Amino acid sequence: MSVIQPSDPASTGSAAIRAETVRLLSAPQFARAPVMRRLLSYLVDQTLAGNGDRLKAYTIAVDGLGRDADFDAGQDSYPRVQVGRLRKLLDEVYAIPGSRAAMRLHIPKGGYAVHFLGAATNSDSHGEDQGEIAARHRRAMPEWMRMAAVAIAAAILALVAWHMLDGLAGMESAGVETRVL
Repeated sequence: MSVIQPSDPASTGSAAIRAETVRLLSAPQFARAPVMRRLLSYLVDQTLAGNGDRLKAYTIAVDGLGRDADFDAGQDSYPRVQVGRLRKLLDEVYAIPGSRAAMRLHIPKGGYAVHFLGAATNSDSHGEDQGEIAARHRRAMPEWMRMAAVAIAAAILALVAWHMLDGLAGMESAGVETRVL
């Protein structure tokens, strides 16, 4: 799957991007979420206009979500929360088995610009559906949890080894002959 940079939507064509946006907005998940519909449309429009890198919480809140001009992005996390919900909703729509989108809209964490992921079909070279891949990634253990599990396992092994060595040392001091096989 190729990544089309948000600053270069012309390489895919804004017509294809808009067609994918319309397809997404017609999905049942978006039909029940008018705020998400408005937000996705706004973010795609701004990204296609070349403003993706300039999107900030304040502009999204005021221009995209209809908040008043006195909105304080430092005190109110509303736009960040809504964009987080939009990311999850996009993942949910693309995770539907059999989804065969010609491209995928993605909003990376840490930013608000829409990235356009393009492919001839929405499956990898092994025929695995993108919905299956997305579901597997959601189930995957976060990196910090894997590192914590490894650290805990290492600590348990060290404790067992120390206990065994301490037991052998105690037996030798009691005059019991020990042999290592």
